[in-house]
Amino acid sequence: MTAFLEIINSLRTEFIQEANNAPKLFKDLAKVEQYIAESYKTRSFIELIQNADDARSTGFGVHSFNRGLIVANNGRPFTIEDVEALCRSGSSNKYRGGNTIGYRGIGFKSVVNLAKRIYVFSGDFAFYFDKAATKKLLPDMSDVPLIRIPHPYSPDKDDSLFGLVGELKNNHHYTTLFVFVDINKQTVEEELSGFDRSSLLFLNNVQNVHLDTKNIQRTIAVEKKVSNSQNIIAIKEAENNDEWEILQSQADRRDMIAFKRSDGAIVPADYEESVIHSFTPTTEFAGAYFKINGDYSTDPSRKNIDIDEFSQKSFDNVISLLADTICEVLEGKTARKGFFSPFINITGREGSKFRGLLFRGIVAKLNDRELTIKGRKTS
Repeated sequence: MTAFLEIINSLRTEFIQEANNAPKLFKDLAKVEQYIAESYKTRSFIELIQNADDARSTGFGVHSFNRGLIVANNGRPFTIEDVEALCRSGSSNKYRGGNTIGYRGIGFKSVVNLAKRIYVFSGDFAFYFDKAATKKLLPDMSDVPLIRIPHPYSPDKDDSLFGLVGELKNNHHYTTLFVFVDINKQTVEEELSGFDRSSLLFLNNVQNVHLDTKNIQRTIAVEKKVSNSQNIIAIKEAENNDEWEILQSQADRRDMIAFKRSDGAIVPADYEESVIHSFTPTTEFAGAYFKINGDYSTDPSRKNIDIDEFSQKSFDNVISLLADTICEVLEGKTARKGFFSPFINITGREGSKFRGLLFRGIVAKLNDRELTIKGRKTS
């Protein structure tokens, strides 16, 4: 424990020195932090689940207590590099091109508007972020960022919190816990009650999400299976059992389409569900009533997609996948009841940039194909 305390103290000393050497830059960091938090509004818990998934967590939980909220997961505990990445905007050990997400390393800044103090317990690391504590170290600073300088946690000063954290670790096998104190209750309640369970669809590891607050109790389970050679993901919550069929591109396995199913047949997904995911959902309509996932570049809020070479390549792979599947259905090589229903009655969505791209792309691909229907070739 002493070694981990020394690491936190060393980082704190380093960041204090940086602040004193460049006070204007440090003040600007506070403004950037607030901008990020506003940009990510309503997406804080999505970002925390994403980070948990990257840490190979199978379980994720949100628990309220008398002083605030605890968000926890059972993934890989923090390394020294993880602690530093948490403190620094834009610093991350994640990378584009792999199976992880959050490559900008700024997602944790989204929680700034949730609480005034944030404790972090992961493995043997124990520290907290607090603006008031930071200002005491930098009395000449008019404004400071919340998430920058880590302060060492001492259980002697807050043994009740230490006991609660230990209890949650034992009962739920959590390895990393974030404790939010003096929370913005309205913001938290709105985000948790409005959490879309289909947001979990393209994550790699998270299987269970448990939301347990004073006014919200939700348990969501993600189950993956193969049925009749089809990849199926079921997302269950109370009496709801949402079933999705996943198609993957052979060109890049990250490029996927998810069709919603009911009683074994494909059905149109709700409009709110029919978005493009860059592993976590954006607000971009997919062009038809299904979900799309891939390596898409987004704006800093991760809500809107930038059409660059990465995004274009992923979307082209999806269009090829759709064209291939359409040909297989028409030629009778595969049976997918209701396959064309997500493409019907897409009205009032003309403002979506992906609607036109999707349909024009499919038509262009099909124009280059030769179909064999009942033994006769047609083009």
